Amino acid sequence: MQNAQSAIRTALLPLITPSVLLGHTAYHVKDTTTGEHGEKRGVWTRVGAAWPNKDGRGFNVVLDVVPLDGRLILREPMERESAGGMQPTEMV
Repeated sequence: MQNAQSAIRTALLPLITPSVLLGHTAYHVKDTTTGEHGEKRGVWTRVGAAWPNKDGRGFNVVLDVVPLDGRLILREPMERESAGGMQPTEMV
């Protein structure tokens, strides 16, 4: 019975939003230069979620895509983000 419950939990976890799990949102950040002065800027793309393991010693990470370059950043969800209103340009 325990193995069946664990398998169901594992199958359903990717479907649950990170804010429900008190986890983090995973972003791919690629640095670019823009503007006439060549300002360095990061382009943020949501790529998945992460949440703490039960023992608190690590994270489970689920990625929808695997970035080939740039950085992978885990951030706590923001209130506006969970409502769908956070724009990548607003994130620093």
